[in-house]
Amino acid sequence: RPDQINGRPVLTLERSSIKATEGERVALPRCVVDDHEAAAFAQTVHVVLHALNADARFLVVDTEGVEVLDEDNVLRLTGTPALLTEALERVSVAYPAEWCGADVVTYAATDGEGLRARNATVAVSLEAANDAPFVTLEASDATASVGDAVVVEATFSDNDANGYNTAKIIDKVNK
Repeated sequence: RPDQINGRPVLTLERSSIKATEGERVALPRCVVDDHEAAAFAQTVHVVLHALNADARFLVVDTEGVEVLDEDNVLRLTGTPALLTEALERVSVAYPAEWCGADVVTYAATDGEGLRARNATVAVSLEAANDAPFVTLEASDATASVGDAVVVEATFSDNDANGYNTAKIIDKVNK
């Protein structure tokens, strides 16, 4: 029987793109980590997720048996292929409030011998949510009598990036 040869780990993504709405935590697609020789060579596998958006933050829960290091827009996981696959099923990424646009999350893997898997990538697209506009009223110490005209300063804001920043102002006076 010939000696086993250590082959590269393999990353297989369930899908390569995700669409979500701004403000939502984005669950990443299932990623299977495979390295047939890891058990034979008593090796662990290292998986690194990197988001191009520097403000992206990863969250992974329930990682028993997997070493986790979370640094800003980079998540590093170390463990057996089976445990890594389980942990990666519970990884999500969050972006700053009101941010929408495109990002790319890259998965990279190496085994204990330094052999690298082909990188896998997920395109993340966050669409703008239609947030409610808001009005800020300027406080005043003015007093008025019944029937007097009163001027109130107000600032209208609509943070949506969709270009529809119009408002309907209703002037209602109770007499």
